Amino acid sequence: MKSLVLAFALAACSGTSKPVVTPGQVVVAGDTTFRTHENNAIEVSVVRRHGGKEATGIATLHDVALDAAQNSPLVGVAAGRAWLSLEHALTSEPAAAYEAARKGVDELGTAYRMKREGKHVIDDTGSTLKLAEMSAAQGDLGRAAAQTADVLASRIEMYLRVFKGSVE
Repeated sequence: MKSLVLAFALAACSGTSKPVVTPGQVVVAGDTTFRTHENNAIEVSVVRRHGGKEATGIATLHDVALDAAQNSPLVGVAAGRAWLSLEHALTSEPAAAYEAARKGVDELGTAYRMKREGKHVIDDTGSTLKLAEMSAAQGDLGRAAAQTADVLASRIEMYLRVFKGSVE
């Protein structure tokens, strides 16, 4: 009996355990909703409003506790998707589209740049943002919006690559 208890204790202490979420939980925090699903998945939906329009961005986080998910930079993927949808919806209003894309870039953040698995992420999107700022300064807000939206889409993709398995 002692060896069986010892075996369980060793098994419990060895390796890393992943957080387990109970499916069916819902937490609403402002414009962000967290819904737990099977297989340790948490669906995050973020609502953003701008220029008289509204959009929802969705991302799925994996193997993270519900309380940790609420503070995760990976929630920015859902927010970035919402802002990107708004930018597309506002293309007929270049100033609003540009502002939506800029807000998306700001809210998404750059947590993907951290060193992961011994590798650094090479990110040259800052140059495109500078070009977008130049386009805006010259009055070409449509081009500025498109360039900034391209950066936002690229950065969302970088998050998905860097945090593969943790966010989709």
